Amino acid sequence: MSDDLILSPEVEARGALTGHSVRLQMLVPYGCWIGSGRLRVVRLTRKEDRSVELTVGYDAYRPYAAPLSTRA
Repeated sequence: MSDDLILSPEVEARGALTGHSVRLQMLVPYGCWIGSGRLRVVRLTRKEDRSVELTVGYDAYRPYAAPLSTRA
């Protein structure tokens, strides 16, 4: 079942894992980025205590350019 959930939307994966404790880890690129698209499962790890760890990431990332602050 775990291979079936890879690249599935995170919401659907959590629904399929009903009855398990689920821990989420977010995979993020280094720097300032904004995630866009769906949050998807990129790795699923089953633990001995029947819990599941999902590593999730967005479909795409775009650079975040903070607005320049102006002082009068």
